[in-house]
Amino acid sequence: MEETIIQIREILSRNNFTENEINFYLALLKQGPSNATEIANTIQMDKSSAYKAAKQLQEKGLVATNGENYDKKLFIEDISVLKDIITKKKVEADIELKKLDIFLSELPEFMRTSINRSHVKVYQGENAVKRIYDERLLSHPPLIREVMSNAATGDLIPQDDEYWNEHIKQRIEQGTYLHMLIDEADSDMTFHRTSKEQYKEVRILPEDFPVTSGVNIYNDFVAIHNTQSMHIIAVIIDDPTITELMKNFFDFVWRRSKII
Repeated sequence: MEETIIQIREILSRNNFTENEINFYLALLKQGPSNATEIANTIQMDKSSAYKAAKQLQEKGLVATNGENYDKKLFIEDISVLKDIITKKKVEADIELKKLDIFLSELPEFMRTSINRSHVKVYQGENAVKRIYDERLLSHPPLIREVMSNAATGDLIPQDDEYWNEHIKQRIEQGTYLHMLIDEADSDMTFHRTSKEQYKEVRILPEDFPVTSGVNIYNDFVAIHNTQSMHIIAVIIDDPTITELMKNFFDFVWRRSKII
């Protein structure tokens, strides 16, 4: 049961419930009808935070009350409401992910027909992807958003630890933070793990979100490269509107991904 409670906490947290709301809701679920003060005493929460959490849970339709007085009893009338809320968020997330899939599938044609070539750099060959990582540092961005597949072949991504150690060192020295989304955790505890010392947070993508290309988003640039191909190609787009769209897509998935 303890493991299940931990899992429920993680689910609620991913669905934008605050820590106080989670603690209050679970305590009320276990304790039964109670006023906010009783719940506050049970979970050792200050009363103002408890009343705020109770109000927020009522607004979300998760908690009901038997009156309007100060000492009113709170109770969970229908626990299935919680499932309805999470199901709705999942449906919304699925819709957004489908939009992202459509956008990525149409991107090559869009690039060929709609972008001024002076704002697009195309690299091909064995050093194509390396050029992306080198150029993103030259831009001195405050934050880099990166999507990477662990299945990328060695011919595409530089495999030299010395190269990456120097790359990380330069990024830290210029104060650039990295948010990385990856499709699966590897055994490397240096490059694909969250590290405060390296100004880096890494999260695992949802299982139903396949990664077929690498993406870097920084300043006004979007850099995309293939991850498994005999024909290595990397493209850097310099356009603020496209970059803003990709940032929004990234941040949407980021909030729904698990930190590692």
